[in-house]
Amino acid sequence: MDMVDDFPDLSQYENILIGHPIWWGIPLRMIASVIDDLNLNGKTLTGFATSGGSTYGRSQSYFARTVEQNGYDVTLNQGTILSNNDGQIATWLKSLTLK
Repeated sequence: MDMVDDFPDLSQYENILIGHPIWWGIPLRMIASVIDDLNLNGKTLTGFATSGGSTYGRSQSYFARTVEQNGYDVTLNQGTILSNNDGQIATWLKSLTLK
């Protein structure tokens, strides 16, 4: 599948949050392709997903591996599974180490 690679300039941002679906415990391959195409050096990266039955452990490992394969120097926050609950989302955002 071809992806549009016209990504915005992220140089003005320090914190990058990537939301994604989880299939069989990991993000879609497309998410790794997006990470491959972004310049994330010096950024703080956090992933999050919604899922009815998965935990975030394998997705976190997937993010860490993808970042390492690209040689990025990033701070990788622990991601999470979020539900449609404003209180949970607000609490999670406050818990993050953001610049």
